[in-house]
Amino acid sequence: CVRLHLIYLMTSQMHDISPPVGSPVLQQLNKPVIRQQVKESFKDNSTAANKTAVHQVLSLDVTLSPRDPNAVGQFGLAAQVASNEEDEVKKRWDEGHFNVYLSDQIPIDRGMPDVRPEGCAQKRVHDNLPSTSVIFCFVDEVWSTLLRSVHSVLNRSPPHLIEEIILVDDFSTREYLKEPLDKYMSQFPKVRILRLKERQGLIRARLAGAAVAKGKVLTFLDSHVECNVGWLEPLLERVNTSASCSDSV
Repeated sequence: CVRLHLIYLMTSQMHDISPPVGSPVLQQLNKPVIRQQVKESFKDNSTAANKTAVHQVLSLDVTLSPRDPNAVGQFGLAAQVASNEEDEVKKRWDEGHFNVYLSDQIPIDRGMPDVRPEGCAQKRVHDNLPSTSVIFCFVDEVWSTLLRSVHSVLNRSPPHLIEEIILVDDFSTREYLKEPLDKYMSQFPKVRILRLKERQGLIRARLAGAAVAKGKVLTFLDSHVECNVGWLEPLLERVNTSASCSDSV
């Protein structure tokens, strides 16, 4: 019986990160991994984990195309709606019970400032971290927030640790979440969509995603989050060094 470790991240908004304009992101990718032998006194989990080298948490943020520094909400800057657009804001409010009109103007792969405490950025993790299946459950989610959530995982996660991203559609009724979503996500090989044939509710939707997941660790995220640089490795480290760990943020 394979033991599945669960990470549950439930945040209404996990504000996260990308470097400011001019930050040498690609240089970060090319920096040598800092390694050191784990001390014998490190006793949190298996012998295999204890003997594995460690490295500093990777602060990755890679996009398919350069970011527009002048885009609305880029790098987490405050954005406002003009007074002559207030009617449009009210008109679309019920789509998500937030400012959908403004959300749709913010880039789906925008950058965010790195707001981590220094200790988080300097944290060291083992090299042999397990891969994870990231599971988003949604029903009638706003297009821009769903895509922004997925892009934040793709952009800011070490690729070798993302086994897959599973989008569990809990019987959505909005047309853009059907064929248009299939078409958009087809460009990302690690993303797949599981569509439930009737409304199951959040817990059953998560269980449905878990049932088809391939990763050694299951990571559940809300469908309207933005993940920070360095968000994943510390969570997997907790699981890797504790056989019964269920991490929660």
